[in-house]
Amino acid sequence: MAHTKEPPAKTRHTAQHDYAADAKDAGYGDTDYAADVKDTGDTVAVLDAPAAPAALAVPTGPGDLAFDVNAVQGTRHAGPILCGDPADGVAGIVMLAKRYVVTVANSNFSIPIQFPIGSLVTQMIAAVSTAYNGTTPLLNLGVVQNGTSAASLALGAAAQVFANVPVALPASGILWLSQVLGASTAGACTVLILYNVPAKTLPT
Repeated sequence: MAHTKEPPAKTRHTAQHDYAADAKDAGYGDTDYAADVKDTGDTVAVLDAPAAPAALAVPTGPGDLAFDVNAVQGTRHAGPILCGDPADGVAGIVMLAKRYVVTVANSNFSIPIQFPIGSLVTQMIAAVSTAYNGTTPLLNLGVVQNGTSAASLALGAAAQVFANVPVALPASGILWLSQVLGASTAGACTVLILYNVPAKTLPT
């Protein structure tokens, strides 16, 4: 009776890579990492950068605004950051900022921005990276939808404009960020809203 010999199982190997050269560069001598990887059949994954979230044409919240292509991985803290020794009487609380990218693709909008209750909102800054070409395009901040009582910035040529916030944060902790295009067909800016959060500190 005839028998058919089964072909040997194939081993999946990594793409060609000079691991030995990497090891030398790192100061580990002549270790044959390429051979080690080949013998074990291990694979090495190269992770792509996370995909940017898709921005909605008309945002309903700050998470729908354009993604900053220059963003880097941040470190999240659960509470306000305190600096200095309270015993010295010089301890302070680090200023925070909300940061968004706004473009003409977002059209006219007015969205709520939530702050921690008790925050002091001090200033709004807009760094225009692509000039707006409409008639009096504005970026506003107010205590009501489409309001301007907290700040109103004229968006024009590529430049940085700012305004101090003269109003107290409402009990809801919400301020409304609005864009009024004034028929602009071009324009983009990065927005910073500076604020400070109350923190529990040690007695002095």
